[in-house]
Amino acid sequence: DAVVYGSDSVKATSVKDSLGIFGKGITLKPGQFIDLDHLDPCAGDFTLSLWTKWFGPNGEHQILFSERAYWSDSTSRFQWHFEANMQWFTVMKSMPNYPYTLYYGDANVVPHGEDAEWSYLTLVSKDRKVAMYVNGEMLSWVDDDGSVIDIQKFEPNNLNEEVPFRVGGNEIETETWNGAIDEVRIENVARSAAWIKASYEIQKAAIQLQ
Repeated sequence: DAVVYGSDSVKATSVKDSLGIFGKGITLKPGQFIDLDHLDPCAGDFTLSLWTKWFGPNGEHQILFSERAYWSDSTSRFQWHFEANMQWFTVMKSMPNYPYTLYYGDANVVPHGEDAEWSYLTLVSKDRKVAMYVNGEMLSWVDDDGSVIDIQKFEPNNLNEEVPFRVGGNEIETETWNGAIDEVRIENVARSAAWIKASYEIQKAAIQLQ
């Protein structure tokens, strides 16, 4: 039942249905995104999650969730995506504030390829600190100083206007998520690590019973 648009802001006349983890999922065509109007999860704590069968890097940025009108300081509030240049999963607010970018792991942290299994991706923001989970496990990495990086500070841009909240893409035609998507959830609470792990295990068990 998703409302899908193209990067030209015209409602899509067709989408590519695909098998999801429960019933149907969706594989967005290049330039498409799921439109959630002016929803603003960044107003407080939030949990964003979805299941994906990711086909992998394709040389382009790939959007999971974005709250922006355009990639500029004045109209971009938040974005979670796979970044093509560094080949890492990242959270940003806008390029003019670069290097305000949080890194969470390279392409290998999410299974990918045409035969990849479905993965459960989650991003949690609590008290302006953000963590990313894959299949119920919090991601972490070690920087050049030997420090473990996992939960990181993040302050979304404060805007004077409402901007679109989108899943799987944005206004740039090449930045559509490269894979199937199912069970998208946007919550205005920060789920705990234990809750996320349990959610993954319960849904995984349900999938196996189908």
